[in-house]
Amino acid sequence: MKTRVLITLVVIALLGCNKENVSPQFEIVSNPAFETLFLTSELPDDVGENSSGILFQDPRDAMGLDDGSMLINIGGRVYKYSNGIFIEKIANNAQHIAKTSDGNIYILGRDALYTSTDGGESFTIQEKIISNLGTDYALDVYYNGAPNRIVVQKITGGEYIMWLTREYEYHLGGTGFTQTQYINYAFTSTNGINWTFKENEGFKFTGYVIGIQEDGTSLFVEINLGDGINFNPNPYTLHGSKDLGKTDEILIEAKPNLPNVLSPTNKIFAINSISHNDRFESGFSQWNESSWVNLNPTIDEKAQNTNNNQLNVLRVNFTVDGRMILVNSVGIYISNKSF
Repeated sequence: MKTRVLITLVVIALLGCNKENVSPQFEIVSNPAFETLFLTSELPDDVGENSSGILFQDPRDAMGLDDGSMLINIGGRVYKYSNGIFIEKIANNAQHIAKTSDGNIYILGRDALYTSTDGGESFTIQEKIISNLGTDYALDVYYNGAPNRIVVQKITGGEYIMWLTREYEYHLGGTGFTQTQYINYAFTSTNGINWTFKENEGFKFTGYVIGIQEDGTSLFVEINLGDGINFNPNPYTLHGSKDLGKTDEILIEAKPNLPNVLSPTNKIFAINSISHNDRFESGFSQWNESSWVNLNPTIDEKAQNTNNNQLNVLRVNFTVDGRMILVNSVGIYISNKSF
């Protein structure tokens, strides 16, 4: 009898420990409400103006800074934004903005990398970061385009990992169809400033990295291209790798959702739209370890009036306190909840 009681107590204790240690990425963030930060129509006349005096005022990315301000990419120029004031930081050809857990900020330009170690106050530039790798890469960038995605992280142990990705449209000869394809470049660094290109590393699949966890796991979305014409019922798979793609494990068989966002607390999301019309369904869900959960987000009246039927999301980023920033071509929106 005593033995049975002891075994029962041990089991109960173990179950209690497991329950208390559930990983936080599976806590579901239900019913977030998004407020419009600003719309393109509200921008000052000189924000987004290029050297020829032409305005490109489409928001492309935004990220929260430690002091409560934001870095915002508008038309390829990056501004520090706070209380309606825009201060230009980078003048041209900016793509994505990324930040590491230790506060380094990286902005991918056209074949250039801008780095800030002082919270976005100043940036150093490394020119031709891809084309300097060698003639083959230079020709590839020249003919097919430079990288337009960046993911970077400082991992446990102090090393930095960076992935640059070129997303481009490949024309299927004679069919009239195109496919979105990807080429990935892996880099490592000991200080977050000087990078070593890992020429022989990379995933065996077509796709791109959505994030890097602090234990060094790169999360890679495999895109099953099919033949470009016939529907593929299982087009997406999420892989994880701790050795830059040499080996990997499948984390999510992701149909029908496309995982494309990793939050600072390692939550995985599939985000592409918020609907405010009954004819459409929001594409806004979170992975809960076994399935996708629709979060039922809402947007304010200003966003509804500007985005017909649904708010299509082009880019997702976060504030320092974990609130989600959504970006599309007509505005920037911020959540009332942390993720």
